[in-house]
Amino acid sequence: MYARIRGAYIGRNSIITWKLACRANKNLVIGNDCIVESWNIDLRSKVEICDNVIINRDVVIIRVSHYIDNDKSFTTRFYPDLKIEMYCWLCTGCIILPSVNTIAEGSVVGAYSVLTKSTIPMGVYAGNPAILKRLHNTNFEDLVVSSLMGGDLFYYVKAKNLN
Repeated sequence: MYARIRGAYIGRNSIITWKLACRANKNLVIGNDCIVESWNIDLRSKVEICDNVIINRDVVIIRVSHYIDNDKSFTTRFYPDLKIEMYCWLCTGCIILPSVNTIAEGSVVGAYSVLTKSTIPMGVYAGNPAILKRLHNTNFEDLVVSSLMGGDLFYYVKAKNLN
């Protein structure tokens, strides 16, 4: 609720940290059924997180840098908005640099990896800098992200239409 008061859009059944809610502004857009355990998201430019995304603890998303060539004042350099598409998983401690514009649907960024470029759909990235290790073939129709965090059996049954 607090993040919404500060201008952020937070979709239904999404869970964010209190620290992120306190820092939220109109540049934070989170879809439905997301889990965002990190608070270290640079909101000086727009960060759009689509439905069913998991962002683990200690993930850092950087959206601004500085000009360093022929600039005595190192003025601020703003990068385009970041879009994290559906079903992405940013594992613990990974860093998303400002040069990344899109994290494509189903992408996984491994723990403590440093992502420097946009991803391709269903890619698994790891390392420093993160590189494409392989593609995966997860069937997202069977995934209920919200139930992973809270273990809410009733929500899971409702979401899967098992009742």
